[in-house]
Amino acid sequence: MVSNFLSTSDFHIQIWFWPKVCIRKMTIEREIKTAMVIFSRHGQTLAVEPFSEKIEKYHAAISRTHLQMRKIGVLEACSICARRKSGSCCFKGVEEWYDSTPLLINLFMGVDLLMKREVQDGCLFAGSNGCRLIARHSFCVNYLCPDLATSLKEDERKILAAISGEELLLGWELESLIRDRLMALRRDLLNEPRS
Repeated sequence: MVSNFLSTSDFHIQIWFWPKVCIRKMTIEREIKTAMVIFSRHGQTLAVEPFSEKIEKYHAAISRTHLQMRKIGVLEACSICARRKSGSCCFKGVEEWYDSTPLLINLFMGVDLLMKREVQDGCLFAGSNGCRLIARHSFCVNYLCPDLATSLKEDERKILAAISGEELLLGWELESLIRDRLMALRRDLLNEPRS
């Protein structure tokens, strides 16, 4: 049944029309709700092989990135900076870069997608100990501010880039798998006869 999937009536999606282009106004609240609805209604359907293998590899790559970031002091520096009043790359509004797919991956990884901001002028997902997400946006994985970049040795930056590059590739592969499955699921639901 179509109504069992996502519909415009679920979220009152606002549409803006640009010449020959349709742009959906996204908000992080809507994207979180969308991820939660998909997870609760279709999580088991999405999580068939090779899903668990891909999510395990992705989670392991994320762990390797975090380990390297912790080892060279990036996690500590970023956590301190994110709690400052201004100047952090974890600024308020970064959360709007996320759509429902990486948020859905975080739900599969056991993350509670709280909608309460811990850092007043920071990203919705910034917490007192850093990012509360496991699967993060490519900017959040890759970016090193000029001060942090210059404080690291060249070999530390190269090793981190290689390790985080693997994380980003595996994340992209998992997101692509999920997006393909969601499109197939939507097509199947739309082709069902109406009762």
